[in-house]
Amino acid sequence: KVTFTDKPKINPFFFPKNNKVDKKASVFCSASSGLAPFTFEWLKNGHKIEYSDSLNVDVFKKYSALFIEPLSIEDTGNYTCIMSNGYGSDSFTAPLVVECKKWY
Repeated sequence: KVTFTDKPKINPFFFPKNNKVDKKASVFCSASSGLAPFTFEWLKNGHKIEYSDSLNVDVFKKYSALFIEPLSIEDTGNYTCIMSNGYGSDSFTAPLVVECKKWY
């Protein structure tokens, strides 16, 4: 019997404040409910993330982690985690703002 709790529900995640160029940021996408295993997909501004030397995703059975290091202005955007299992899917989006260094 399938119930609504079998579908994944993502715990909200947030990037820290005051992200600076050349620093690092990370978030974790995990479920508050639902049956594992899960599959994960990450989007930036609605487009599938293209991995690079500075952007990496780790995927495990019950969570996924997005790491960005070093940060650049181009990393500013809305990051979405989509978590799915055989019963459905859920998504959550968090904004990342990267600030320029102040030059004096």
